Amino acid sequence: MVPFTLAQELKSAGFAQDSAPEAVYALNDHLRIRREHAHHLWYGSKNKAGLPLELEHEAVYTPTLSDLLIACGKPLQLACQEAGNWEASTTLPIGPLVGEGETAEEALGRLWLLMQRST
Repeated sequence: MVPFTLAQELKSAGFAQDSAPEAVYALNDHLRIRREHAHHLWYGSKNKAGLPLELEHEAVYTPTLSDLLIACGKPLQLACQEAGNWEASTTLPIGPLVGEGETAEEALGRLWLLMQRST
């Protein structure tokens, strides 16, 4: 799973925020909610009554492994040498890039950020 701070970095760098009902958004490091359930949380609060829900301003999308694999594109290598030590790598015309993390998602997210900074 993508940590909240990494999800914020991805959003700031332009990673697409999924609007599907089953998309998972993070409100902080410990609270995640499906987009379809956010309306219940939002409209259940009396001080939010009548206000439109703009989830993308309140929370950040936490991309799935599939989202990150597609975003990073080909060629791509993903490896885990030991538990909690993942590496995602690719080679661009400027040279190789490597993203590291405790999970495959985190390593791919960091690789995607490196790829955005290199263009």
